[in-house]
Amino acid sequence: MNTSLELLYDTIGQPVNWHAALEKYAASFDAGIGSAALGPDLESVIGGYTRLLQNPGSTSLMPEALDSAEPAFLGVGMPMSMVSAYCEHYWRIDELTRHIAAGMTQKSRGTLCDGQFNRSRQYQESAFYREFMQPVGFGGRVFGWEHNPLHGQRHFTLSMLKRNALAVFSQDELAQFQQAMPHLQRAAYLHVHTTLLQQKVLGLERVMDAFPVGMLFVDTRGRLRHANRRARALLDSAIHADLHGFLRAGLNQSNTPVPIRKVFQQALAGHCACASLPAQGAAPELTLLALSVRDLADVGLHLDAPGVAFLLVEREVNPAAAVAMATQAYRLSAAEAALLMHLIDGGTPPEFAESRGVKISTVRTQLSNLLAKTRTQRQQDLVGLVARLMLVVPR
Repeated sequence: MNTSLELLYDTIGQPVNWHAALEKYAASFDAGIGSAALGPDLESVIGGYTRLLQNPGSTSLMPEALDSAEPAFLGVGMPMSMVSAYCEHYWRIDELTRHIAAGMTQKSRGTLCDGQFNRSRQYQESAFYREFMQPVGFGGRVFGWEHNPLHGQRHFTLSMLKRNALAVFSQDELAQFQQAMPHLQRAAYLHVHTTLLQQKVLGLERVMDAFPVGMLFVDTRGRLRHANRRARALLDSAIHADLHGFLRAGLNQSNTPVPIRKVFQQALAGHCACASLPAQGAAPELTLLALSVRDLADVGLHLDAPGVAFLLVEREVNPAAAVAMATQAYRLSAAEAALLMHLIDGGTPPEFAESRGVKISTVRTQLSNLLAKTRTQRQQDLVGLVARLMLVVPR
């Protein structure tokens, strides 16, 4: 693999740098980029140029999602005036475009250049060349497409234009381009997937930053991946050794306090739990809530990442106030409210029965009543309900 192709892989997820790497690849042919895109067919790519015209100065333009009907533009080297003229008129008289459109319906991959169906002299005498290409100093063109069935109905397409108005692509250059197309296609798909994922993460981070509580995003190995603005303020100002310890070493370390490790493991299992972090010096008492990914959707966060724990940290979160709100809203008895508070504190039904001096069958009846009144199906759903209430009750 030549160095310009390696550079495309090295700059995946960096739109400006990736475009520069693509320009460097084209320069190895003494050419510039026409366009690089991902789209269902050639017509959708040409139609999508109108989006580019609405964003002058853009060298790339991504859809909201890869399965969108809109094409993704990974690089455009033509001046916008040239793109506009092509969309308005010249694509209709472009013989290469007709051959490409026909080829893309018949084959999953291919390359074409002007010289394959026209002698160079015929091409240079055409109205398309004389009126459209020659005035801006471009010569012959090459166009390649490659379809990967793993990526739905989208084709990767790349066109390059000779920077010398009298030059055309040789057969050796065409063979070299054909050999590189699988690498170009893979790099392009990785680049688009990575860029869209980064956009999604940035959107999620903006939502997280809007929450008035501190939020920590931890991966399945207990490593911190993101802290929102409120959490960063808490961590910077205060002094909770327990928090700083897991930020440095991760949640699964032996020196991580048992309550923190416990709620993390419960969140990984899809359950909800909370733990108190006692006040330390000037640092106030904090409550650590662990919510499953499914429960996060109920507070406005949507992420398809099963097995990832989100830890919420908030000053003066009041579990008792949340249980009181649930007691009033669902008409719980005093015994049911006490059981709910015990579960929120991490206790179990047998422990509650022992502490109250009642039979376990009595506690199980109370738990069944709790589930029925709150219209939840499992104990962890019940805890998750109260955990979410903690985010909205007054402090």
